[in-house]
This record gives sequence, C-alpha cells and structure tokens, in this order.
Amino acid sequence: MSSTLPHPSSLAPLPSRPSFRACSSINESCMEWNIFSQNALIAMYVKCGALGFARKLFDEMPERDVVSWNTIVSGYASWGLWEKAFQLFEQMRAEGSEVNSVTWNTIASGHLQRGNPREALRLISEVTMHGSEVDFVTLVVGLSACSHVGSLKLGKEIHGFATRCCGDGIESVRNALITMYYRCKDTEHACLLFQMAKMRSLVTWNTMIAGFGLSDQAEEASFIIRDVVQSGVQPNYVTVVTYLALCARVANLQHGQELHCYITKHDFKGYLLLWNSLIDMYSKSGRILVARRVFDLLTNRVIRCHTLQ
Repeated sequence: MSSTLPHPSSLAPLPSRPSFRACSSINESCMEWNIFSQNALIAMYVKCGALGFARKLFDEMPERDVVSWNTIVSGYASWGLWEKAFQLFEQMRAEGSEVNSVTWNTIASGHLQRGNPREALRLISEVTMHGSEVDFVTLVVGLSACSHVGSLKLGKEIHGFATRCCGDGIESVRNALITMYYRCKDTEHACLLFQMAKMRSLVTWNTMIAGFGLSDQAEEASFIIRDVVQSGVQPNYVTVVTYLALCARVANLQHGQELHCYITKHDFKGYLLLWNSLIDMYSKSGRILVARRVFDLLTNRVIRCHTLQ
C-alpha cells in the first residue's frame, strides 16, 4: 500500500463532489492500485454522489471481489436508484459472484420499500436455501414483509428461526415481531413479547401503541402511554402523533383532550402534523369550535414564523 499510494500531505483537498479533472487523473493511475484501493475509491465516489464515476471505475476493474459488488449495489440503493441496484444484483449472480448478507439484505429491503414484499420474502427464502448468513437485518426485513402480506405462518417460522439463533433478544427484531403479530391479528403473542422484554426503549413502547392503533384499541393504548410516563421515559413526537391519530379515528374526546394538555405543557409546537391530528380529533368528536380555535392558533403561529424569517 505505502509504495503505491502518495503521502497524504502531497494530496490536494478533494471537493465535496469530485470534478471531472480530479476523477480522470485518479482513474488514470488506478490500474496500478490494488483491489482494496479501488474499492475505497468507489466508496468515496458513492458518498459524494458521483455514481457515474463509481460505475465507470467498477466496470473497468480487471478483478472484483464481494466488497466491490456490495459497494456499488449499496451505492445505487442509498441514492434511491433501485432499478440499477436490482440489475447489478442479477448481473452479480449471473457471473457467479459471492453474494453476502449485506447485499441480500439491501436488495430484499429495496423490494420491500418499492411495495413488493413477496419478492423480498422470496429472496430471503433463497438466502436460507443457499446457506448464506442470516443476520438481524434479514430477520427484520423478513418480518416486515410478513406484516405487509399478512402471513402469520411465515412470520412464526421466522420467529422460530430468530429464537434458535438468539436473535429475538435484539430490540429491532423484537419490535418487528410485535408489529408482525399485530398486523396479522395475533394480539396475544404481540402482548406476550412485550411483557417478556426486560428492557423497553421508547421505540418498543411506540411499537405497542402503534399496534393497538391497528385494531383501534384506544383504551389499551392509553394505558401504555401512562406506563411510559410512569417508567420515566419521555414520550416523543412519534408517541404523541401515533396516539392522537388513534383518538381521531375512534373519536375518543376524553383521551384526545388529555393529550392536548400534554402537548401544551411540553415542547411540541413545531410539529405541524401533530396539530393537524389534534384538529382532526376535535372535528371527528363533534367539537368543531374547539377545532377551529386550534386551527386559528396554528395559523397565527405559522404566520408569525414566516414573518420572523
């Protein structure tokens, strides 16, 4: 490495987005570099958003390893260019290159984000069939896909796998399991998992509130909110807006008013969606005048903010 790379002191600072001249001069000497250096350069281009340069260097590499493939595939994915990521993934497999868990997870997650959970599940099934490593990200993506398609049976199979590999103790996996059981109408298992959790972060509490929201159980969700406060955890914007949306849906005026008081006492003034949910709750509960007062206060606040700017 030291014989091929220049000393850092001799390098001019790189611009945030590499210029054509800088990229050309680096690429001309690239053939003398080893594969590690080329992978690092591709990663640099990706982070700067210069995907054209990254792809050109990748295509011209005389030899590629799993890091090369993963860097360019993940690069396209990180910038939302999923079609290019999918195409490279298929090319990678066609050439017989090794696919590691990072690449599997990236592509499966991409299909999930693009609204194709069944394809995500198919890929995860291939992961297990090929004997590739399954990590907690794979489990979370698989459980999220099960939630979207309502596949309780497959979700339980993933739960069993997670238990066998001790992955069910990981918070993100446990939260994904709770969500999956709620979405698949198995409230009993969701509550059991929550009760078994020794440590509960705010994300876990919010997951439970969202779960009760899926079945419009405002009363149960209110108990969870009280437990959150009593446990010493400070509810955040997600907690409040999730519960407020539930109160609006079921027109639960009492709990909505309690939440309004909480919002007023705490610093939630800058969250427009939250105040919109509050207006919605009062409107659906038949309190149109109160909803209008909240709207007027919100309008005045927005006008003042724009005036100050």
